[in-house]
Amino acid sequence: MGERDIEIGFGTLFEVFGEENRTDVVINVGKKGWFSTAELRTTEDGKKMFFLAGTAGKENVSKIVGQMSPEDVIKAAEEGAKRMGIVELPKVMRDTLKKYSRSKPRII
Repeated sequence: MGERDIEIGFGTLFEVFGEENRTDVVINVGKKGWFSTAELRTTEDGKKMFFLAGTAGKENVSKIVGQMSPEDVIKAAEEGAKRMGIVELPKVMRDTLKKYSRSKPRII
């Protein structure tokens, strides 16, 4: 690994470079220089949630700060869906997250 190489996997938590008090969770390890993430938030009752995803690169990673289990990532997606007024996380989204959770971590 090089000086700035980092390992990411499904559920990796990282602080976003240049964004104070922002933590994102990796939801797809992607390919080459990109990967998919979602901004992780905490609800007023202490639950983790996210509902919007985007792409990032290693230049966006300030520091790796933890790891969520696949089950906790899916729970956070379910909570985000509820907060958007969606009664249940769509099956296609749940299945996609489960598929991504089986991806091996990689070095970027």
